[in-house]
Amino acid sequence: MPPEVISLLSSPEVEPRSTSAAVNTKSSRVPPSAQKHIPNDDLDYDTFDLTADDVPPISASKTPATKEPGLGTFDLTGDSQELKSIKGSAPPKPSPRRPLGRSQSVVIPLDDSDEDIVADPLSDDGDDFPDISDLRFPANRTTSDLSGPTKRPFTKSASTTTGATRTKSTGGAKKTAEERAREREDTALEKKAAAERKKQEKERERQQKAEEKQRAAARAEANKLKIRKETATPEMIVDLPSSLDQAAKIKAEEFLKKIDVKEINTWTSPVDNVVRWRRVVKARYNEERHHYDPIPETIETEKFSLVILPAAEFAKLAMGAEGHNLEAHVLKMQRHFPGHQTIYLIEGLKQLLSKNRNKRNNDFASAVRSRLAENESATASSSRRTTSKKNDPPVAINESLIDTALLQLQLLYSMQIRETTCPQETSHQLQLFTQQLAIAPYKRRHEDYLMKSAGFCMDSGQVRTAIGPEEAYVRMLQEVSRITAPMAMGIANEYPSVGRLVKALEGGGPGTLEDVRRVINKEGEVGEKRVGKAVSKRLWKIFTGRDEMSTEV
Repeated sequence: MPPEVISLLSSPEVEPRSTSAAVNTKSSRVPPSAQKHIPNDDLDYDTFDLTADDVPPISASKTPATKEPGLGTFDLTGDSQELKSIKGSAPPKPSPRRPLGRSQSVVIPLDDSDEDIVADPLSDDGDDFPDISDLRFPANRTTSDLSGPTKRPFTKSASTTTGATRTKSTGGAKKTAEERAREREDTALEKKAAAERKKQEKERERQQKAEEKQRAAARAEANKLKIRKETATPEMIVDLPSSLDQAAKIKAEEFLKKIDVKEINTWTSPVDNVVRWRRVVKARYNEERHHYDPIPETIETEKFSLVILPAAEFAKLAMGAEGHNLEAHVLKMQRHFPGHQTIYLIEGLKQLLSKNRNKRNNDFASAVRSRLAENESATASSSRRTTSKKNDPPVAINESLIDTALLQLQLLYSMQIRETTCPQETSHQLQLFTQQLAIAPYKRRHEDYLMKSAGFCMDSGQVRTAIGPEEAYVRMLQEVSRITAPMAMGIANEYPSVGRLVKALEGGGPGTLEDVRRVINKEGEVGEKRVGKAVSKRLWKIFTGRDEMSTEV
């Protein structure tokens, strides 16, 4: 509240009036004409009274009333305007310095007329000021505060809230705290669950990486080139028959241990003296992708069987009666080993045939000698004849039957035959069979791959290799038909490079190499023999010809 209103309310001469005329302090100034005649210090409010009779009436049609926002209504004609301005406002007094802010001043008129009171737009019309006794001031407010109050910007503080609002706010604060606690718990649970999921994902990724690494290692191990005997033989398991001679079995085990087979077992074969092989399989060949895929370890039986037959037993089968001959033995093998490729290993057949020939020759010589002795001595004692009958030689082996049996095995039954001379050689052949059987599937796959990619066999020994360019040049000349090593070395001595040879053939014609002498030894010594006209002409056609379809090579 402005200090002028407070001073007027506290004065006993002024009766409280209605606050319906409120104007802005800046617009309620005393007119300059009034300020010239009435000084601020000499103005006496008790004796100076202006009434409506002192002011001559002014027609409203001449000068219309003007009302500005926040100002009282006043006339704009002559002295009447100045007097009404003086009548409607108190003399301005210097006010203390106020802070920047929006403020309003209230002007209370001094006369009793209600028409001249200007309505305050901020207050309700018809309301009177309360009594001074009804006004309540803070206890801690001093007199200095009454003389010069300062207008503070309107802010809603916590003290202005009501009890209900305060209770509601408190309740809301408690609810918010509970919600925050619940949110913190939910957030902690979510973080824990997210950390657990992240940990599980990392563990899963780690396991996947480990499994992928294991699969890659297994795939690399499965696709190793196993065309060498040292790498493929450890997969083999050899089963020796229990009917095999003990000395031969011991010798076979010694040879098999040298090549590091996986196992050596003894088994009861349905046919006497049959050796079988098994393989530990860890990979399977993929025909579509052309590589090996790792599989769980399994043991597969190889489709090969080896029959070890002594020569005497084989001769017995070859000359045996029906049902006990070689044909019966082959049918028995096919019945017990279906789909197997059978190998007959015959031990000591050559020695048996040699002994049979020697015995036959000896029998013939002894028969001739006995005949001569009988002619010389016509009489022979009975005891001597009896002794000669007791020493008759055994039945001779028919070699033609043996040869027929061997041909039947190869041509009629498609059997493979190997002959050995002693048990040690038999054990060595068993060792070789095991090694070749171990590399057989891998070598076949490798050869098929080379044939598809290169178009020709690239096995070792198929292509001649050389150490230097000179040796390669000599080997190149030897690839020509009917060019021997001495001829090639003699031509290389005369023409050390291919360029010189081509130039000589182009300049000299078909007979350029006719008189070139051949080399007789590895040291390069030249002999008397010459290359010849035919070889010279053939080389001339090869190196100087332009016919793509030529077959001179």
